[in-house]
Amino acid sequence: FDKDLPEEKVEAFSKVLEKFFDSEVEDYVKQRDAKAPDYDRLKKKCAVKAYDWSLTHKIVEVDRDASRMED
Repeated sequence: FDKDLPEEKVEAFSKVLEKFFDSEVEDYVKQRDAKAPDYDRLKKKCAVKAYDWSLTHKIVEVDRDASRMED
Protein backbone atom coordinates (compact mmCIF):
# COMPACT_ATOMS: atom_id res chain seq x y z
CA PHE A 1 0.00 0.00 0.00
CA ASP A 2 2.28 2.68 -1.26
CA LYS A 3 -0.45 5.11 -2.36
CA ASP A 4 -2.89 6.94 -0.12
CA LEU A 5 -6.59 6.96 -0.96
CA PRO A 6 -8.02 10.18 -2.38
CA GLU A 7 -9.72 12.37 0.21
CA GLU A 8 -13.13 12.09 -1.50
CA LYS A 9 -13.00 8.28 -1.26
CA VAL A 10 -12.14 8.45 2.42
CA GLU A 11 -15.05 10.84 3.06
CA ALA A 12 -17.49 8.65 1.11
CA PHE A 13 -16.37 5.58 3.04
CA SER A 14 -16.69 7.40 6.36
CA LYS A 15 -20.29 8.37 5.45
CA VAL A 16 -21.10 4.74 4.67
CA LEU A 17 -19.61 3.62 7.97
CA GLU A 18 -21.50 6.33 9.83
CA LYS A 19 -24.84 5.17 8.36
CA PHE A 20 -24.00 1.57 9.24
CA PHE A 21 -23.12 2.37 12.84
CA ASP A 22 -26.20 4.59 13.25
CA SER A 23 -28.47 1.75 12.17
CA GLU A 24 -26.62 -0.66 14.46
CA VAL A 25 -27.12 1.70 17.40
CA GLU A 26 -30.88 1.78 16.75
CA ASP A 27 -31.02 -2.02 16.57
CA TYR A 28 -28.97 -2.32 19.76
CA VAL A 29 -31.27 0.06 21.65
CA LYS A 30 -34.38 -1.82 20.44
CA GLN A 31 -32.91 -5.15 21.47
CA ARG A 32 -31.73 -3.82 24.82
CA ASP A 33 -35.12 -2.31 25.63
CA ALA A 34 -37.07 -5.39 24.50
CA LYS A 35 -39.01 -7.06 27.27
CA ALA A 36 -37.54 -10.33 28.46
CA PRO A 37 -39.87 -13.33 28.07
CA ASP A 38 -41.68 -14.65 31.13
CA TYR A 39 -40.08 -18.06 31.60
CA ASP A 40 -42.42 -19.01 34.48
CA ARG A 41 -45.64 -18.36 32.52
CA LEU A 42 -46.27 -22.05 31.85
CA LYS A 43 -45.97 -22.88 35.54
CA LYS A 44 -48.35 -20.07 36.45
CA LYS A 45 -50.87 -21.10 33.79
CA CYS A 46 -50.86 -24.73 34.96
CA ALA A 47 -51.24 -23.67 38.57
CA VAL A 48 -54.49 -21.84 37.77
CA LYS A 49 -56.27 -24.78 36.12
CA ALA A 50 -56.08 -28.41 37.17
CA TYR A 51 -55.55 -30.74 34.24
CA ASP A 52 -56.75 -34.36 34.21
CA TRP A 53 -53.98 -36.48 32.71
CA SER A 54 -55.58 -39.82 33.57
CA LEU A 55 -55.98 -42.37 30.80
CA THR A 56 -59.33 -43.76 29.71
CA HIS A 57 -60.11 -47.08 28.09
CA LYS A 58 -61.17 -46.33 24.52
CA ILE A 59 -60.58 -48.32 21.35
CA VAL A 60 -60.36 -46.39 18.10
CA GLU A 61 -60.58 -48.36 14.88
CA VAL A 62 -58.36 -47.10 12.05
CA ASP A 63 -59.22 -48.03 8.47
CA ARG A 64 -55.75 -48.33 6.91
CA ASP A 65 -57.11 -49.18 3.46
CA ALA A 66 -59.13 -45.98 3.32
CA SER A 67 -56.14 -43.89 4.32
CA ARG A 68 -54.02 -45.52 1.61
CA MET A 69 -56.64 -44.75 -1.05
CA GLU A 70 -56.64 -41.06 -0.14
CA ASP A 71 -52.92 -40.78 -0.92
